[in-house]
Amino acid sequence: MIAEFAVEDDPGLRCWLLELVAEARSGKALDVFRDQLESPDESLRFWAARGLEMLDTRAAEQVLEQARDEGWIA
Repeated sequence: MIAEFAVEDDPGLRCWLLELVAEARSGKALDVFRDQLESPDESLRFWAARGLEMLDTRAAEQVLEQARDEGWIA
């Protein structure tokens, strides 16, 4: 699903795919979530943050902390 997300152009499908990636809770998605925290699309930012929360790893927590410190997310 990560590969499909990377090549998808449709905003609605990208959001849905990122939601599915988040639900899969794969550590392989850490970089995708990190990148999407800076997306201009609020839905993608939401699922990126939610995906990081769902990973529940120290690395994901660090990304969330940095994003909050830099004002990417509340």
